[in-house]
Amino acid sequence: MKPVEITWKSTSCREYGYKGATEYRVLFEDIPDYIKDEWLEYAKGIGFNDEEIKNPRLEMELKLYENGDVEFKYYFDDYVSFRLHDEDEDGAIDVVAEFIKKHDKGLPDAYNKETDELMGDGDWILAAYGKEN
Repeated sequence: MKPVEITWKSTSCREYGYKGATEYRVLFEDIPDYIKDEWLEYAKGIGFNDEEIKNPRLEMELKLYENGDVEFKYYFDDYVSFRLHDEDEDGAIDVVAEFIKKHDKGLPDAYNKETDELMGDGDWILAAYGKEN
């Protein structure tokens, strides 16, 4: 699996739900065949274009805690969660953690400093894709 976009929620969002962690959203492509097959089965009858169905991307929501703990979930569209095999989960977390260590200061922030509010999920998704609101 290859991460293609990473967006983070500022540590400011700790006040809104959890303490001592920073939350990231990571979009992967080149996902394992077994999870792609599960997605294709689920996606039957959903109104996506062929490209979105045939080449799905997987989103990981990752919380990195100050004490080194990690919490994560994987999703496809509409936040349908899927379970990866342990070796794939470990590899994905390692790749993302390494990337974050190198590039964290340059990641888009889901905290809007001008309004002192967290962006909504739709705004966050646009930021992850590098689009303006």
